Order: sequence, then structure tokens, then C-alpha cells
Amino acid sequence: KRSDDVQRILSVMKEVTDQTNLLSINASILAEQAGEHGKGFSVVAQEMRELSEKTANYTKDIAGIISKIQGEISDVVAAITEGMTFVEEGSLMVYSVGETMSAILESAHESANMTKMIERSTESQVIALRHVEESVIEVNSMSQEMNNVMDKLFRSTEFILLHMGDVKDVADITKQGIYEQAEGVKAITRNMEKNNELVADINEAVSHQSKLEEGVSSEVEEIRSAGVWILSDMERVSNSLSRLREDVDVLKREMGTFKV
Repeated sequence: KRSDDVQRILSVMKEVTDQTNLLSINASILAEQAGEHGKGFSVVAQEMRELSEKTANYTKDIAGIISKIQGEISDVVAAITEGMTFVEEGSLMVYSVGETMSAILESAHESANMTKMIERSTESQVIALRHVEESVIEVNSMSQEMNNVMDKLFRSTEFILLHMGDVKDVADITKQGIYEQAEGVKAITRNMEKNNELVADINEAVSHQSKLEEGVSSEVEEIRSAGVWILSDMERVSNSLSRLREDVDVLKREMGTFKV
């Protein structure tokens, strides 16, 4: 705006200079027409012409300087405009960098949270591994105990099988004794004369039978005791199997906690 005002002032000065120059020309013409009486006026006209020329030259110089200043101002304005553009671009770049930094910080926060989660998961898996190790040790112990119980059960079964033969032999002997006793009774009936001898034979047979029955009772008692022991071992085996099944279930649950 100030540049436009200066331009208007220069226009007015040029117009005044032109008018002054025109007036000096008119004064010179009038002085020539006046002859001898117009010499003084001719001098004034000449001074006005020279002043007009100087004013015109000064006006041109001022116009050149102002034109140069306007050019420099235009360059300054262009530079300021370009600077504003750079500032705007810098602002946009700073805003973009701010968003990028916010995204990086958010990603870093998420990474930190993920690291904590992984750390907690690792601790849980370490604890689960310890539980699994303890369960495996307990299962191995239970397996060893079950093997011992099965070994005792096998020996008990062998004992029963071994003594089953003795029971059969005792039963055969008892049957044979009863048969012999019957034959003795028949002999007593047929021959009363040999009563004393037969009674002695009967007493001896009865005594022998009693001994056999006592042997059978002893064998049966041993077999019953072995059966009770076997039942006890079977109960221990059942309990061991139940505990082993529970440990296996625990082991499966512990193994299920692992994540790949």
C-alpha cells in the first residue's frame, strides 16, 4: 500500500514537472514576442525551464530508486512468502513427526505390556513344569510301589496255587480214610468176634482222620490267610491305581497349560 502511495506522489511530481516545463516554454514564447520589454521575463522563463529539467531529472532518479526499492520489496515479499510456505511445511512435518512419535510410544507401551505378559506366562509355565516334574516323580514312585504290590500278589498267587495241590491231596486222603472207616464198620458188623481188634483199628483210623482233618484245617487256614492277604494287596493295588489315575489326570491338566 505504501508503495502505491509513493507511486502516486511520483505521478503528481511528474505532472507538476511537465506543467512547469510547459509554463517555461510558454513564458519563453511570450518573452520573445515582447521583444526588448520581455527580456526580464525571458530570464525567469529560462530559470523555470532549468528548474523543471532538474526536477524532472530528480523525479526520474527518485522513480528509479523507488522502482529498485519496490523490486527489493517484491523480493522480500516473495522470500517471506516462501518462508511462510517452509514454515507451514515444517509445521506439517513437525505434526507428522509428532504423530509418528506417538505411534512409536504407543507401540513401545504395547511391547512393554506384551513383554510383561510373556514374562508372566513364562513364570506360569515354569511353575507348571515343576508341577509336572513332581507329578512324574510321584507317578514313578506309585509305579514302583504298584510293581512291588504286584510282585507280592504274584508270590501270593503262587503260594495259593502251590498249596491247592496239598489241599487236594488232603481231601483225597480224607476220602480214602472215610472209605477205609466204612470198610472197618462193615468188617465189625460181619465179624463181631474181632470186636476189640476192629475197635482198635477204628480208633486208629479215627485218630488218623482227625490228624488229617487238622492238617486240612491248617492248610485251609493258611489258604484263607493268604486270601485275606491277597485281598489286602488287591485293595492296595486298587488304591494305587486310583492314585495313579489321579496323578495322570493332574499330569494331563498340567501338560494342557503349556502353550506353543
